[in-house]
Amino acid sequence: MRDLREAIETLKARTIKLLTKNGQLNEQETKSALVTPMLRALGWDCEDPDEVRWEYRYKSQDNPVDYAIFVAGRPRLFIEAKALGRDLGEHKWRAVAVNYANTAGVDWCVLTDGNFWQIYKSNAPGDLERKLFLETWLHSPKGTTPPYEPAYVLSLLSRRKLADNEIEILWRVLNVDRRGGQVLTDLVRGKDAGLVRLIQKHSGLTKADVIAFLDRAQVSVETFPPPPDDERGKKKRGGRVPGLPTQRQLEIPLLRAILRRGGEVNVREQGDDIDRELADEFKVTEEQRQVCFPNRSETIWSNRIRWTRMRLVKTGDLDGSRRGIWALTEQGRKRIEKATKGE
Repeated sequence: MRDLREAIETLKARTIKLLTKNGQLNEQETKSALVTPMLRALGWDCEDPDEVRWEYRYKSQDNPVDYAIFVAGRPRLFIEAKALGRDLGEHKWRAVAVNYANTAGVDWCVLTDGNFWQIYKSNAPGDLERKLFLETWLHSPKGTTPPYEPAYVLSLLSRRKLADNEIEILWRVLNVDRRGGQVLTDLVRGKDAGLVRLIQKHSGLTKADVIAFLDRAQVSVETFPPPPDDERGKKKRGGRVPGLPTQRQLEIPLLRAILRRGGEVNVREQGDDIDRELADEFKVTEEQRQVCFPNRSETIWSNRIRWTRMRLVKTGDLDGSRRGIWALTEQGRKRIEKATKGE
């Protein structure tokens, strides 16, 4: 993994240099400068047709795919490359690449411009968004940060890991988590009758109380695929963004931020201000603040503050009875006073 990270840094620097040039690379130049060197860094012998075939045709009448990666004599991964800087969000490029892999019976497909890498499970049911597995950049566009570092994502395409089928194992975990999390979210938001009865049974609350609770509940299901072998045992504090404060560390600063606003805030109107204020207090960079969960628009930073608020409701420091309103309780005010005296 260390060698891969070094190669990625080298290619990232090359990418930045090429992107700042006035002229634009064509597709062939992009493959030569970025894609092929990345495959070599991943352990593939690009001159051995038993491992990598260029301009591969599944059927003689087909248009060729740029790279076909072979494992045990069978194509396992198709890679379609576009010119550096090309908009890979165009539906036609994604659809053609993924559908061609699926038709050829190839489980995995990559679409890349040498900088932005998207991995698709070509035979997964559903539309393209459901087939999209992971994506990352070598050099991220301004104001964005990939949810996973490039080495994490690209290592799954390495010769060793593709042969060991690690990508398939990780897909199953992530796919289960996505589908299960969506169902759970829908059950809560829709106040499913079966869920209401289950909560009644275990809480002793009335049906009306449970429904009112579900109306106020802010659902967030956080699950992540396990890290690659190289990262196991190196879990970092602060979630998937190193350096973020924990929920416990955020409790008193969040209470104080609410107190400075009169002891009560409307999260829709003032939530962003609180996010920024706490980020400044903990010296959280703009880059750290922009990291989102996979396939979600919510940032990890904002989500952590919301979960901190839920902790404070449970401890009795905030009043959680009104949806969208964060209000200090008397207990919360006393906690601020106590913390201030102790400093």
